[in-house]
Amino acid sequence: MISDAVITIVGSGATGLSLAHHLIDEASKHEPARRLTIYVVDGRRHPGRGMAYEVDVDTNLMNTRASVISPVADEPDRFWRWLQDSDEWRHEHAGIEVNERTFVPRPLFGLYLEHFFEETCRLALANDSRVIPVRAEATDIEVMPDGSVAVITSSSLSIRSDYVFLCCGSFPSTAHGTLSGNPGFHATP
Repeated sequence: MISDAVITIVGSGATGLSLAHHLIDEASKHEPARRLTIYVVDGRRHPGRGMAYEVDVDTNLMNTRASVISPVADEPDRFWRWLQDSDEWRHEHAGIEVNERTFVPRPLFGLYLEHFFEETCRLALANDSRVIPVRAEATDIEVMPDGSVAVITSSSLSIRSDYVFLCCGSFPSTAHGTLSGNPGFHATP
């Protein structure tokens, strides 16, 4: 496959995955369709959860109702449809009853984002593009003489790209360092 563009997204949280999905979707609308190779670089084990939606406590709830959460701008009920159509989330969140007005646990939305990443990879393949997860930290970015950009990873991989997007999310707060490590204290959003 010869790509029309190589893109690297640093960060596989909600923003990075939403960007990858939108790029693939937009590329498929061109005639002829643009073929993209998108690298998603993140050291986390599960693409999608990011720091904001990782497994922590079920009492850490979303600040938006389940019926209007979505990583896709023109499909505001996408998460809600997944909750209704899929039972795969129930093993991790047994006993949770959801309806359109429910404020679900943040880790449940993180599980959905993992599913969304897989869906985005399938969408890419169906459109002669590809999304490649790279499980490593991005450690450096270099502009090359030809104008391309190299993203260097902790595993010494150098990814040459036409475009690089930094979707690094929220960093842990350092404002309350004396509380760090105490039960019930969370330094992340």
